[in-house]
Order: sequence, then structure tokens, then C-alpha cells
Amino acid sequence: PHRLSIYHLDYDRKSRKQSVEMADAVTGQILDQRETGGFDGGIYQSWRVVGTVRVTIRPMGGSNATISGVFLDPVEKVSGGTHQ
Repeated sequence: PHRLSIYHLDYDRKSRKQSVEMADAVTGQILDQRETGGFDGGIYQSWRVVGTVRVTIRPMGGSNATISGVFLDPVEKVSGGTHQ
């Protein structure tokens, strides 16, 4: 398992709105879909993923869709019920 994070930043403040669709790359099954807007200050969205996924970013408002970073990190094992 990994943590997949996408950083959204509307650096030119165009009031963008967009959707993020996460799908199983093999079957095409939609695993999650989220909408975001008002991210001129920057926001992160994160998922726990296993296997191969396909991420699609679609514009819903504004001239286009944009992301500023994609991060893939291992998911840390947590023992004793505490999170770090």
C-alpha cells in the first residue's frame, strides 16, 4: 500500500473548479471521485492505494485543470494504536 497525494494550486487565481477521478487501471472501476475548487492557497488530497490506479483530472470551471504536485509515499505501519 502507498499514500498517493495530489497538490492543487491555482497560482494565477482563475477560480478553477475541477474533479479528480481515481480508477482501477485494470478494470476501469471508479474507486473515488472528488471535486475541488477555491484552491488558490493550495490544498492536498490523499488516498491509500494498492495496485495500479489511473488518475484523471477534469476541469469543471475555469479555463483548464491544473495540479502542482503528485507524491507517492509508503504507508507507515502503525503499532500500538498511535499515529505519527
